[in-house]
Amino acid sequence: MNSDDLRAKRELNTGFANALSRAFEFAATTAIFCGLGWLVDRALGTSPVFTIGLAVVALVGGRSGLLSAGLGVAVILVNFLLAAGLMTVTARISLGLMMGTVLFGYLLRLAIIGLVVFAVRDASWFHRAAFGVTVVVTHLGLLLWETRYVSASLAFPGLKPGLPNPRTNP
Repeated sequence: MNSDDLRAKRELNTGFANALSRAFEFAATTAIFCGLGWLVDRALGTSPVFTIGLAVVALVGGRSGLLSAGLGVAVILVNFLLAAGLMTVTARISLGLMMGTVLFGYLLRLAIIGLVVFAVRDASWFHRAAFGVTVVVTHLGLLLWETRYVSASLAFPGLKPGLPNPRTNP
């Protein structure tokens, strides 16, 4: 065999290896995201919001989508924990302070999301669509959970929120 035949064969084998690794990465990323979405949906009782949202992110973004979606979930979780902490602290002081903190805290938290996007916008791993979809789906999913469980526990303090019982709630 001459060197041109060997080079062509090597390029062909490299192409097959790259295609196989990308196909596996695509399938594995989608499966991981669907599994994570299913776990989050089971924990929050929001089925199938996170499963569908994270599957779409995996299909759209691949590896960069995985990293960007992880960043989006982290940002929204920090956002909600910060909101809960601010409301908990200020509710003990006065209702007016709590209302002001909720309003300006919301603006502050939006600014934090904007700063995170600004900080990573040029990174090679950052996928804007995957980050945006994850932020929207995660935010809506957590709002749904908050509406379902937290609001009910505030309206009826004796009731403790929990997962629906399939025997009593088909």
